[in-house]
Amino acid sequence: MVEVSPDHAVIVVEGYIVRPERIIANVRVTHARFAITTPQLLEEVLKRYPRLMQHACINDVGPTFAAVADHTSLPHLLEHMVIEDQVAHHAEVGIPDELAEQGVTSGKFLGATRWTDRDALTARVEVSYLDDRAALRAFRDAIRCLNCILLA
Repeated sequence: MVEVSPDHAVIVVEGYIVRPERIIANVRVTHARFAITTPQLLEEVLKRYPRLMQHACINDVGPTFAAVADHTSLPHLLEHMVIEDQVAHHAEVGIPDELAEQGVTSGKFLGATRWTDRDALTARVEVSYLDDRAALRAFRDAIRCLNCILLA
């Protein structure tokens, strides 16, 4: 995947707040034409994140992300990509030892996204985590993926 300069990026994280059990990313979409997902974008994203459509998702249309995936905010898509990356990571490497010792046997990840300023195209994406480094890596990889697809 080609690295995209922040000056040319479509979606950027302007800052993170790492709290116990969740990370908050303050996100900016750089142009209104990219603010909402499209079926074409989703088709490309699903090549790398094939299980997104099965994610549980609270929305006004249906019980899963599939109900809104091709016409939701780009930050909302980012949220689900970050969750999917974490699920894949923990399926591969397991649960961190300190959590396993506390009886945690699997990762259930929650997220929430909302526009903080719709006109300025800024949003707040909150995602739970088991390993903060894995979650930050998931944000980085998902942002890179979206920028590469949208700028291709």
